[in-house]
Amino acid sequence: MNVIYHNRAKSTADLDEGAKYVEFDELLARSDVLSPLNGVLDQDALVEAIADGSVWSAGLGVYQKKLDIHPGLVSKSHVCLLPHMGISTVEISSSRWSIETKYDMENLTISNVRQALENGTLRNVVIEQSEQAECL
Repeated sequence: MNVIYHNRAKSTADLDEGAKYVEFDELLARSDVLSPLNGVLDQDALVEAIADGSVWSAGLGVYQKKLDIHPGLVSKSHVCLLPHMGISTVEISSSRWSIETKYDMENLTISNVRQALENGTLRNVVIEQSEQAECL
């Protein structure tokens, strides 16, 4: 798998772990899967791009309006909607949250995925995806 990314600034070689920095337009043109911050995302355009095959899949973890996610995203099996886990930022990790909290959140996420794969159920369901969770 080739991993490309775009950010405001290119990462240093020791941080990009083999991923290649590209300009934003190239990222959109070449990507099969997008995982953007939703604040910079036009949800209508993403739904249209998924519908016409320009984009095959998307993963979202930050939302403009937490309980008002575009129905075209919720209904697509190629879209993964996750809760925001902003605890991983350096600022938060070093001030308000402890490493134990981060560890607990990571374990909760992993156990939720494991339970979905092993039992077909979820420990924690994103409200907007509750109907899809019933189909596991």
